[in-house]
Amino acid sequence: ASWQNFLGGLVAGLLFYFLFQTDQTLAGIIKIPTLSPILVTAGGILAVFVVVSTSFVVIKIPAIYSALLLSAAQILMSLFIDTIFFDTFSLPLLLGALLMLAGMAGNLAADKK
Repeated sequence: ASWQNFLGGLVAGLLFYFLFQTDQTLAGIIKIPTLSPILVTAGGILAVFVVVSTSFVVIKIPAIYSALLLSAAQILMSLFIDTIFFDTFSLPLLLGALLMLAGMAGNLAADKK
């Protein structure tokens, strides 16, 4: 199921971007062979970790929490990667992710009462 999910998302994403940003999509596809094998491998390992951990966690927590956790984690990881590899830091992204997590923690505390 995970394989089909990734493949479907890849095909849909490529079609979407190809239709709306053809030049940038083709330029990105042409650059694939020049990518660092370390980054490609790390991306694959991270994807496997996300899929496996999501499979275990999603069934144990409410859907809204899993959606918020995945969104916040994706924002924080993109912020981390941008900061480490591209030397760009976005305070609004960090504050937004922290605000999402704080809201979720507050909601969780209210649910337990």
